[in-house]
Amino acid sequence: MPRHSLIPLLLLCSCLFVGAQSSDRDQLPNFEFPDGKSLEEFVSKGVILVYGDSSCQACQQAQGFLQLRHQRWRDWGFPLVYIALDGDQKNLQQNFGTTPWALYCDEKSWDSPWVSQANIHAI
Repeated sequence: MPRHSLIPLLLLCSCLFVGAQSSDRDQLPNFEFPDGKSLEEFVSKGVILVYGDSSCQACQQAQGFLQLRHQRWRDWGFPLVYIALDGDQKNLQQNFGTTPWALYCDEKSWDSPWVSQANIHAI
């Protein structure tokens, strides 16, 4: 099954919720983002970590869901961090524009350490 054929709900159900109370906390990756922040800085209470690709139709449709939910999650203390698996920042900007949540892309797609360290195999 191609990675791009997944429906938005499946994308969102496969997002990671990482919280400080997790028994796996010591095993979580602590990768660093281009702005100098690390994943650990987001997980003091918890974080909703979403992986997607802006060229994926299901991921594009899921943006609407994220737009509706991100404020509520943030108000509850759970910020949304989106890891884009795009290989080109221009395409990402064109497809998603500016988002109100943290959006990171290292242009390495599936070869990104953010993907391998988090053991992500599908979006």
